[in-house]
Amino acid sequence: MNPMKAFILILAITTIFCQFDFEDTFDDGQEDFLKMLATEGGSPVDLTSCLENPTFIILNKKVDPTEILKGQSIKIKVLGQMKEQTTVQKLHLVTLYNDGVIFEDNVDKKNEVVPKGGKYIYEYEASVPTFTPAGEWNIYLYLVNSENANISCLKAHFAMN
Repeated sequence: MNPMKAFILILAITTIFCQFDFEDTFDDGQEDFLKMLATEGGSPVDLTSCLENPTFIILNKKVDPTEILKGQSIKIKVLGQMKEQTTVQKLHLVTLYNDGVIFEDNVDKKNEVVPKGGKYIYEYEASVPTFTPAGEWNIYLYLVNSENANISCLKAHFAMN
């Protein structure tokens, strides 16, 4: 992951983190606040397709590790096949925290032409900061063609404790 993407992701998560009411947290004791930040175990990641009638049919998908751990990276890898010849422009990522968009990213796919029936693989890797707040997380990975139309969507869902 390039340093600018990491900075933007950390900035977005920090923005969410700053929305907590620190006064109430410290009134209950600093120990409770520190527990909230501690890594106690992984959160399983659920991958599902999220686009009706996609041009890019997902044949196989993998997330590594299978559980999100604070302070580590997560890598999503997808293998699929095109229903028609397509020019792949970019991978568009949208990250939601408790149903609010906090981060968007685009990965240039260099307008790669994939023939009808051709196989295509894409992957996305991101670090998960140690201060990632508890809550519901959804990451949408949209594969986008040269006409800026979504040709596939994969949703990664996990709940941080």
